[in-house]
Amino acid sequence: MSEERKITYITPFVLDDNPALSLPNEETQIAELSFNFREYAITLARLIASKKTKTPITIAVNGKWGSGKTSLLRATMQMLINSQQAISGKKKAPPVEFANQGEDVTAEFRTCKTVWFNAWKYSNENSLLVALIQAILATMSQENLKSNILSKILDPTKPRYDVLATFVNMFKLRFGDFLEVGLDINKFRTETPLGENIAFFEHFKSAFETLIARWVHGESDFDRIEDDKAVLVIFIDDLDRCLPDKTVQVLEAIKLFMDIPGCVFVIGADTDVIQQSVLKHYSGLPNAEENARDYLDKMIQESFFLPPIERNDVKTFISSKTDAPLKELLEKIWPVLYAASHSNPRKLKLLINQLSLQWAVVCNLHGGQITQRDFFLWQLLITSSPPSFRKKVRTILTETELLYRFIKDAVRWASGDQEHNATYSEYKSDDYEGTFVQVLRTIGEEGGFSEKFSSSQLNTFIYLTPRLLSDKGKEGDDRGDEIGRSYRPPEILKIGEIEFIQIPAGEFIMGTPSGADFWDNLEIPQHSEKIPYDYWISRYPVTRQLWASVYKSTTNPNEHPMTEITWEEAKSFCEIWQKEMMEANMWPQDMTDWQARLPTEEEWEKAARGEYGNVWPWGNTFDPSKCNSKESKLGQTTPVGQYSPVGDSRYGVSDMVGNVWEWTLSRPRSYSEKINLSKEIPNLLSSNETFRIKRGGSFKCRQDIARAAYRMYHHCQMKADDLGFRIVIWKPLLLSDNLV
Repeated sequence: MSEERKITYITPFVLDDNPALSLPNEETQIAELSFNFREYAITLARLIASKKTKTPITIAVNGKWGSGKTSLLRATMQMLINSQQAISGKKKAPPVEFANQGEDVTAEFRTCKTVWFNAWKYSNENSLLVALIQAILATMSQENLKSNILSKILDPTKPRYDVLATFVNMFKLRFGDFLEVGLDINKFRTETPLGENIAFFEHFKSAFETLIARWVHGESDFDRIEDDKAVLVIFIDDLDRCLPDKTVQVLEAIKLFMDIPGCVFVIGADTDVIQQSVLKHYSGLPNAEENARDYLDKMIQESFFLPPIERNDVKTFISSKTDAPLKELLEKIWPVLYAASHSNPRKLKLLINQLSLQWAVVCNLHGGQITQRDFFLWQLLITSSPPSFRKKVRTILTETELLYRFIKDAVRWASGDQEHNATYSEYKSDDYEGTFVQVLRTIGEEGGFSEKFSSSQLNTFIYLTPRLLSDKGKEGDDRGDEIGRSYRPPEILKIGEIEFIQIPAGEFIMGTPSGADFWDNLEIPQHSEKIPYDYWISRYPVTRQLWASVYKSTTNPNEHPMTEITWEEAKSFCEIWQKEMMEANMWPQDMTDWQARLPTEEEWEKAARGEYGNVWPWGNTFDPSKCNSKESKLGQTTPVGQYSPVGDSRYGVSDMVGNVWEWTLSRPRSYSEKINLSKEIPNLLSSNETFRIKRGGSFKCRQDIARAAYRMYHHCQMKADDLGFRIVIWKPLLLSDNLV
């Protein structure tokens, strides 16, 4: 018999993504609407129903994806439908929701006949004008037009009988139970042109105007709509989801109605998208962009821009729409949820559903042993992050402890700690409108992750995190921010003329994953490397001026990097310089057991790119204004520090890529060969190698070579006019020390 399960399974809570109301009907009442939508709908309903609002008029409800345009349009339409009995003067009619108390609705407001038209639903039709007219006629037929009204319209003695008959026949509509006519185009072909839509519309326009006038007023003796008594209100939804040519078709159809009094169009769309559609459609014409703006200005007389949802509205929504125990936790982290939703109602609902579903999976797998609050914060963080961040989390930072610190440091950075600005500033991508940084900042403001949040728990979180669609396509734009804007000078140790920057002990990402934009066989596989000691590295490469002062030379002393030296000469300089500093009592008294030498390539790479594997010292986007590479087109070395601080690494070390290559202590080896630094460094100092590793690229190198991870062998006896070095100070460790 199988072991009895001890886990109590839970069912996820899910919010539907339907608009606030279904397609309206006279029995539908306005439900409680969130995010001030009821007040918005009341405002629009009063504008449309007011006898003072002149027609024809087009009103645009403008908003981004998921902002609630459809909900607002449907709520407004339903209010107008619900108001008709009271406005027509019927006794015992329900109160008009958008009227003030004591307001005379029959004196202030008019009858509003409404039509709903989903432009995207009909985007496959050859003519959206025909589809729009079909929608109007379909609504008429649903209302079961009175036979005496329709019979008078279709009386054979009327001069426009042939046009109306053709019109009604063409759309194959059944008007109630008393009239249905079949399609017989040939019967009317000689009298009515049916070829082009616009020509056809012009042919029956007068008759159609009479038809809608009598429908709107509910009487047979109207030839035109009198807008102080009644109007036809056509709600057009999802126009911004249509292809450009279909969008323009709808707009052109609206223009045909714009000289008919009593017509009101309410368009739900992102007008920026609509403008782009118009621009694309007329792109071949001169001044297309200006004409596109003018086109919309003439089409739309009133625009309402849906405001973003407010912070406190999110808390209210959670309290009223979610169930316990989910509600209790969401009420505690609602500021983070608000930041992640980017003030978008649909995004908010999707996030709540995602959290609920993922938490149910966690509980059903692990019995609720994971901290729910930390899990929710993680989900919101990773969902709002750009693809480049998610890629680093999933495939680059494979060392758990390093990834754990990466997440914690990200929260601190977003909260104002600029120590890691070079690493994280790239995630201020405009494509994400600052949402990710705001989520990180809000997590910090809300106390951050709990003490129970650990590297092992983070591993479980990543395993349970869904891959987003954007992770499978092209990565987002990784544009970096200027580090100099929020630059904080590093702590500096100055010995003689040389400034040193401290690099802390710990793990860092070394190498490059195969398949990256730039990579080489010598720098794979990417892996986590550990340097178990603090060390100091010179802020700049050794200059000609410093070389001349040590060797008492007068040969071209300046602030350019010293070049044309062998590996042995660079190694010897470190020893001679340290001895000179000690003899001059310029060496720190508390560092007498420290040693000056060339950096290992591990020390060099960590100083150049930080813990988390930046491609270049300043971030992951190349910028020729931040280093002296071939893209700078200078063709020679530049004074050290010329690109500081914007080109510095996150520790504040300068000239780590470009300008000159730099000798390192390290011998050529594959990354698959593991080393023990406690043995390796002394051996490197004493061994006779033919080749050593050089790093950083030079003014002769393109961006694919002038990178923090690129490595190249160089013969120890070969000099070059673009090869220099810098100095590291470290405290030699005993063989018994744990150096892995």
